[in-house]
Amino acid sequence: MKKLRAWLSGQRISKQLSVLVIATVVSLCLFLLLAFYKTFSLLNQQWVDHACEISAQLESTVQTRFHSYSKIIHIISYNSAVQDFLLSENDSDQFGLYSAMLRNLSDFSNLDPEILDVIIVDSHGQTYRLSEDIVYSVPAIPEDDVSVHISPLRSLKVLGTESYYQVLSQNIYSIDSYVQTNKLIGTAHLVLSPSAFIADQISPNLGDAGRLYLTDCRQNIIWGTTPERATPLPAMHSTIYSHIRLIDSTNLSVALFLWPQNLSFASLDAKDLFIAAAMLILILLLILWLVWVRHLVTPLYRLSAFLENTSTKKLGMLSSRVELNGYYEIHSIGNEINAMLAKLDTLTQELVQQKSDLYESRLLAKQAELSHLRSQINPHFLYNTLETMVGIAYTESQPKIAELARALSLIFKYSIKGTDIVPFKDELKIAKNYILIQKTRFEGRFSDNYELDPCCLEDRVPKMILQPLIENAIVHGIEPASEFCHLTISAEHSDGDLVICIQDDGVGIAPQQLLELNERLSHPSTETSRHIGIANVHHRIYLMYGALYGVQVESVFGQGTRMTIRLPILPV
Repeated sequence: MKKLRAWLSGQRISKQLSVLVIATVVSLCLFLLLAFYKTFSLLNQQWVDHACEISAQLESTVQTRFHSYSKIIHIISYNSAVQDFLLSENDSDQFGLYSAMLRNLSDFSNLDPEILDVIIVDSHGQTYRLSEDIVYSVPAIPEDDVSVHISPLRSLKVLGTESYYQVLSQNIYSIDSYVQTNKLIGTAHLVLSPSAFIADQISPNLGDAGRLYLTDCRQNIIWGTTPERATPLPAMHSTIYSHIRLIDSTNLSVALFLWPQNLSFASLDAKDLFIAAAMLILILLLILWLVWVRHLVTPLYRLSAFLENTSTKKLGMLSSRVELNGYYEIHSIGNEINAMLAKLDTLTQELVQQKSDLYESRLLAKQAELSHLRSQINPHFLYNTLETMVGIAYTESQPKIAELARALSLIFKYSIKGTDIVPFKDELKIAKNYILIQKTRFEGRFSDNYELDPCCLEDRVPKMILQPLIENAIVHGIEPASEFCHLTISAEHSDGDLVICIQDDGVGIAPQQLLELNERLSHPSTETSRHIGIANVHHRIYLMYGALYGVQVESVFGQGTRMTIRLPILPV
């Protein structure tokens, strides 16, 4: 790759453009080829999914209609007229009962035009049927079988025309309590047309791309997308997808077959579209290349010659001008070069001025650094002054003043010396010194309590994170309270982190102020004059350890505030 870039950079721009055009054409052809085959595969998959949906719809329809016919034959089997006729032993009653049964069977037959006949066979083998012109044969089923059976597809010739039908059969058992209950008294048969299990709305258009069949238990075709009927399911070869599924609760099957060679013809339009798009893009690239040569390459040649000529004139080049005709950008380049030559003296003076400004800014930076060093003298001076006050207080027998001065000096010393990461026990020691000062100020106003897990004392934490939060709790929570308050500091390990809590039972924070405080914790740029210590501590921790760590504030107005610091446990 480096050698290719080096070779291109040494060639004329016209040759570079030619190489780029050729590379673009080759890449485009490869991309179009890949896109075509991806599209072809996607179309194939979509076609398979569509065919499977049609197959599933057919399966669901057959199952639904089978259950409907099963309910009909069940109702027929236990119809009172049918039961009375089959149980009757008195010949004088037979005709009336037979007529009543036929009327009921006729009503059931009229429920669905796909029901060709309803046949009842009694326990003696005598057959009773609605149809008087056509005699349909019915299968025998085992006496102890209580399920509904579907016969294989059967054929019948009527007036020289062959037709087909199926028979739905079920044994009839007695339900009369005066007769032996569950006694086999006959068989009910529904004669159905081959299309009985197919809804009228199912008309899949698979064309030459596939075949969809509904078959009986012998794999003979009951219905399909081709004209074949009552023939064995043909063997299918070279399919990209096929399945033969037995429909639940029936002995019928759905068969689906798809072929790749037929599917490809469905994508010829897309292929032609890709080829036409590729040819159009190639023609456009050729036109663009010719336009580039005329409006880009030729002006660049002139510009290169001009720069090569003017580079030998030194100061005389300030009066030279170049005229470039071409693209807007090329014309702009010529204008910019002419403007650059005209303003060269001005730019030189501005460069001198910029260097002067740079030296001045560096001087100001040094002065700021010196001011920062001087500002560090004040804490040292205060620390030494406080140590002197401690000595004088002990000399003058003022232990309370000495204790306060000692606590304040330790806080100053702690803030200006040492590293930024300290053991938690050191941070806690400074916090206790600060609380000592505040308890002296607010004598009898609050008490301090500590609930510390000993394993937390050696954990390392950022310096000066407790004091600002304790100050916030005292100033904004305890000081405004009219009753005696409690300040509790706790620390424990939770979920692999160090969790420190500062809790008070002071006046709490108003809901609106709590909402604004949490908003400031989420947006460090927000300026405020209240609770600035909490925001500073939170943003320090956030910048050091990330968004999972920081300060969380919870408060109930009138009941108190709880501030929780979450820190990672750092290795010692």
